[in-house]
Amino acid sequence: MLDKPKITRCALRGAGCGVRDADCEGSQSKIHNSQFAIRNHSAYTLVEVVFVVVIIAIIAAIVIPRSRGSLHTRYLVYTTTRHMAADLRLARRLAIAHGSTNSSGYSFRMIGSVPYTGWRVRDESDASTVGIDKTVPSGVSVSGTQSAITFSTIGEASYSGSDLTITNTGTPTVVTYTIDVIQATGHVAFTES
Repeated sequence: MLDKPKITRCALRGAGCGVRDADCEGSQSKIHNSQFAIRNHSAYTLVEVVFVVVIIAIIAAIVIPRSRGSLHTRYLVYTTTRHMAADLRLARRLAIAHGSTNSSGYSFRMIGSVPYTGWRVRDESDASTVGIDKTVPSGVSVSGTQSAITFSTIGEASYSGSDLTITNTGTPTVVTYTIDVIQATGHVAFTES
């Protein structure tokens, strides 16, 4: 059989049983030492904490404006590319949808000379603009070999290839996108290069 642990008077000390510390002199309870032992904790001083906060603030003040500018530029070029690709697809859809009444088709036309200042979707049967003219935002440059791409009633494009290049103005070049149109199908896609 197992022996039961012996509980001495000194082990009960401090538990409200009437045993005083003086009655247990010379014998320290392990329970007492582990529960109430004073541990030596190290901590940071206020000067160290302030110093680290100042260093982090200096690094943030340098890094955040630089990254924010390039992120904004990337976003601006990307959204311009998406809007142009969407209007190319719109011209193709309109040419197919109105093919029975409009044999001339619809076109996507750049405004101005290289670098272009804007673009429009145009009904080729009466040379009217569909919607409104779009403007290339400042900070973005659009160039290309074709200033107009016309879509036929079955969705074919009048031209195929890497038609438009969209990039940021200034130095360094942060991002460049290329919009491609496949002539046989009129499929429009853009890629980052």
